[in-house]
Amino acid sequence: MVKKLIAFFMFVFVCAGSYPHGFNRYLYNQNDGKLRQVLRTTRAKVYDRDGDGLVNCIDYTITFKKEWDKVLPPCNCEIVRNYRKEGFREIMNHLFVRVKLPGSSSWIYVEPQARAEYDNYIMGDFWSIRYDPSYNNYNETYFWLGECKR
Repeated sequence: MVKKLIAFFMFVFVCAGSYPHGFNRYLYNQNDGKLRQVLRTTRAKVYDRDGDGLVNCIDYTITFKKEWDKVLPPCNCEIVRNYRKEGFREIMNHLFVRVKLPGSSSWIYVEPQARAEYDNYIMGDFWSIRYDPSYNNYNETYFWLGECKR
């Protein structure tokens, strides 16, 4: 019975740690206080930056980038677009950011609409299996900053 119980917990642990299909606390950095502060500030300051009458991922992403650049190195935050279409059906067309935290050389893919109070700001945790990183488009930072001048 004990062996079965141990095997069950090991299975749950391994499944929960698989990214992006399950929540993975390991991906959340202990040094993410500034990132969480930028998420809070983004939520407080977001508005319709592109003038389309909506407050959506574009506005959150631009606001996040501008707030990040005030407190952390601008080169450590880039705008990314994930565009995935199957046939005529659009699965995802979404703007978000990737960041490098102080002292890290790894990119973290962040959902700017996430709440700082919860461990779900990583794209795979926020969007689950709907987010497929193989559809990420990079080098869009200057395009979107130029589009949203408000």
